[in-house]
Amino acid sequence: MSPIQDHHEAGEISAAPHPLRIVYLDDEITLHKVLSLTLTFQFATLEITSCRNGDEAWQALQAAPPDLFISDQRHEGLSTVELSHRLAKLNPQIPMLVLSAFLRSTNFHEEMGDATQPGLRREFLAKPPDLRDLRQTIARLITVPTTPPPATGPDIRPVQVVAMIANPGQPNSIPAVLRQSLVRYTLQQFYDDTWAVQRLAVYSPELFIADLDYPEDLLCDDPRAIGGNLLKQLAKQRVKFPILVSSKLCASSDYQAQMRACVGSDLHTCFLTKPYTIESFQTALCTCLGAERLMSHRTLL
Repeated sequence: MSPIQDHHEAGEISAAPHPLRIVYLDDEITLHKVLSLTLTFQFATLEITSCRNGDEAWQALQAAPPDLFISDQRHEGLSTVELSHRLAKLNPQIPMLVLSAFLRSTNFHEEMGDATQPGLRREFLAKPPDLRDLRQTIARLITVPTTPPPATGPDIRPVQVVAMIANPGQPNSIPAVLRQSLVRYTLQQFYDDTWAVQRLAVYSPELFIADLDYPEDLLCDDPRAIGGNLLKQLAKQRVKFPILVSSKLCASSDYQAQMRACVGSDLHTCFLTKPYTIESFQTALCTCLGAERLMSHRTLL
C-alpha cells in the first residue's frame, strides 16, 4: 500500500474534478504565467501543454484533444489558419482562441478569414489580452464546469508541476496519474528540454518531472548523455524543487548513479521506472514532496 493510499479509507475527499485541459501555442513567457494564474482561481486542476510552434501544437492536439486550444496568430511551423482547419477535421467541437497584436488591422481579418467557418467555435482577442476579457472569453468557449477552491474547510493549495515530455508521440500518462493522486494541481507540460528549463524561473514549480524516454530518431548518442544534459541545465540554475526522473532506464542502478552525478548532491532527485503504476507514482510523489504536503490531497482510487 502506498503512503498516500493508506489514508483513503476514511473516504473524506472524492476523486479530483475534471481538469481544464489547454494546448497553448505562444513563445512569450509572460503570457503563459498570466494564463495559468488567471485560471487557477476558477479551476481546481489545470493541464496546460505549452508549444513553441505550429507543428508541435498539432502533435499535442492529436495526442490528447484538449478542452481549449489557444494560439498566437503568428508563429513558426503550421499557420494558425492551417491549425484551425486541421482542428475542425480532428474534432469540430474543440474551441479555439486566437491572440493577436494585429487584431484591428485589415490584414488580420484577411489572413484569418478562412479560420472562421460557420459552426466552428472561434474567438479572437487583442494581445496582450485584458484579464477580464480573457476570463469571459474562455468561459464562453469551454464546457468544463468551474471548480474554484471551497469556501470552507482547509485551504488546499494546488501543487505546481512542470513536466518535460521527451517523446510526445508516446502515450503520456502523467496527467492521468496526477488526476488520481491530487485534488488540486497545475500541470505545465513542455516537449523541449531547453525551452522547459528557460521557463522554470517564471513558474517556480514544486516539482519538475523529466520524462527521459526520447524518440528513437533523436538517440544518435547515448540516451544517458541526453538525459544528463537536461539535469546539468537544472543543476546550473541551482533549482530548489525536487526532480522526478521517469524512464525505463531507471531500473538500472548504473543509470541512476550517472544521472545523480550530473546534478550533484545539492538537488533532490528521485527516480521512477517506466512503465509505472498509480501506486509507484504516488510513492514517488511522497518521496519528492513529502507526505504532509500530500495529506490533504488524498483522493479515492
